[in-house]
Amino acid sequence: MAFLEQVRLRHPVYFFRHGQTDWNAQMRCQGLTDIPVNALGETQARAYGRVLKMVLGSRLSDSRRAPFTFYSSPLSRATRTMALICHELGCPDVAVETDERLTEIDHGAWNGYTYDEIREKWPDDYAALQADKWTTRRPEGESYEDRVEPLTHFLKEVTGPAIITGHGGTGRVLRAIIAGHPPSQVVHLPMTQDQFYAFEDGVETIHRCQDDAGE
Repeated sequence: MAFLEQVRLRHPVYFFRHGQTDWNAQMRCQGLTDIPVNALGETQARAYGRVLKMVLGSRLSDSRRAPFTFYSSPLSRATRTMALICHELGCPDVAVETDERLTEIDHGAWNGYTYDEIREKWPDDYAALQADKWTTRRPEGESYEDRVEPLTHFLKEVTGPAIITGHGGTGRVLRAIIAGHPPSQVVHLPMTQDQFYAFEDGVETIHRCQDDAGE
């Protein structure tokens, strides 16, 4: 396993997994397949924005503070989630930078399949993944470890307060890099769509949105 360099951020960064899609609801691997958020996903994204607005308080309006930069995966489920967050924050026209490094881990041949189907169709590959989720590549796809280098470079380019929308797999990698979660543990951490993650000075804080999302 390659050395995992922790990137200690001195400024606040907020990370959101995109709202639910129909493939999420069906427990299908999405990877780089561009599946849009569904109605519940839009509700979740609005809840993200409302809770974030409360968390940020005067940081949004105080011109003496460093402005936030907004980053998103280019996949539509992430950009739509960001658009709804920004609407709730009262800045619907803010510039959002899309970055390919924030896209989901490529599930390769497994895209569109449920894990029950994968276990039947690729039993050996499935067993290998269960034995080592961090370094095992999906057939024709990627591993968590493959995303460490590009995401580390991305984080080093984030030089001020930031709001980021992305995906469950890459979100786990970011949590390992920023908060120092061991790779063997972070792959098992939940990345649900009723909470988001705040990072500052190496400390991770989880903000829950479940009640606000009406779930």
